[in-house]
Amino acid sequence: MTERSGFFVSINGDRKYSADDFGRMFDGVISDGIFQNWGRAYQVVKGNGRQIIIQSGRAWLKGHWLENDAERYYTLNPGSTDGDRYDAVFIRVDNTRAVRVANIRAVQGNPNQGIPQPTQTPDNYEVLIAAVRVPRGAQDATAFEIIDCRGKSGTENAQWAQSVMQPKQITLNNKFDFLNAFNNDPNLKKVITRGNNLGVNTGASLAILIGVAFLDISGASQFLWFALIGATLTAVFVYAVGSLGPGGPTPVKLALAGVATSAALSCAISAVMLPRAQGLDDYRFWQMGSLGRGNWSSLTTIAPFLAVATVLALLVAGPLNSLALGEEMAIGLGVNVTRTRLAAASAGVLLCSAVTAVIGPIGFVGLMVPHTVRMPCGPDHRWLLPLSALCGADLLTLSDVVGRVVSRPSAALPVAVVTAFIGAPILIMIVRGTKVREL
Repeated sequence: MTERSGFFVSINGDRKYSADDFGRMFDGVISDGIFQNWGRAYQVVKGNGRQIIIQSGRAWLKGHWLENDAERYYTLNPGSTDGDRYDAVFIRVDNTRAVRVANIRAVQGNPNQGIPQPTQTPDNYEVLIAAVRVPRGAQDATAFEIIDCRGKSGTENAQWAQSVMQPKQITLNNKFDFLNAFNNDPNLKKVITRGNNLGVNTGASLAILIGVAFLDISGASQFLWFALIGATLTAVFVYAVGSLGPGGPTPVKLALAGVATSAALSCAISAVMLPRAQGLDDYRFWQMGSLGRGNWSSLTTIAPFLAVATVLALLVAGPLNSLALGEEMAIGLGVNVTRTRLAAASAGVLLCSAVTAVIGPIGFVGLMVPHTVRMPCGPDHRWLLPLSALCGADLLTLSDVVGRVVSRPSAALPVAVVTAFIGAPILIMIVRGTKVREL
């Protein structure tokens, strides 16, 4: 047994430290695995032809780091005529003197056999990030089945890195394991749920969590429909509560009803999460609100809903100008008040649910941007709506860039955190500098 220590000032070269020494030090604060919130966390997806794509990511393995900020493409061989086979994608560290590198490699399996097992020796150590089932005779990636092995139990699989540089991630094998983990890990007791001023995002979040916990949903397409249902029900409830009493649905009453509803839904989210584990890691990652979750596939899924919502918003721009003069004046001008409110609410619900389903809840953008844009362009919704969309996209992009720059070299700061830091002070200045009146 050898006793080691460090680091000390070297005098005449009597204290020299190697890469192994530095790797040994970082092993004490970083566990082996993939940084879940950096890039796309080495997610493996289908490409064109027989290609698979290993997306960007960063990992730490046996005292060595590897990082890739771009996609890598691998072309798999066609399916065998003898039967189905499994190909494997590994993160590996090659410590042999001639190589000394950490990288990604794909290994072809044999027909009618299981997933190729990783090599785990002192000189060559690798862990599995994905397995690809290639059916008999398959000629295209559309027939492939990608099995995500990240964060799954077993030493053969790549775990999520746990370090002082990012929140600890807990891997749970089934929906009945959470209570024990919760009792033994104080980090799980700090789950925070975000909502917007009308509770729509919170309603969408609750619906998605229910789908994950009870129905094992996954993917943007399934998230979208659950988010749409949750956002719609929440919007209807908030509007109904805000309509009670004299004066009907005023902005102040709607805002108060939304805040109260958001708080109640946040409690419901906690109640669902505490006794269950199914999909907890995915939900915690999703609820942080990050543009890194979006891709062309998810954009294609939500594009029809965004298009319908955009058309609805533009169609009601003129009637909303009339409605701002008062309900009686709008009716006198020939505006169908009920239809206008329903169309405007539908546009908002569609936009919130579609975007929330893909990138998670992001607060302050919809609350702050329209008020900011209103100051230079005025109250005309024909200008206010398109300029708010443009400025909102600019703010979100800027917040994402700031989050990535400020947090380097660690995991990117979630964009929802940045928008809150930017949005809160600006919103306070708007409220202090503007007289708020009920329309």
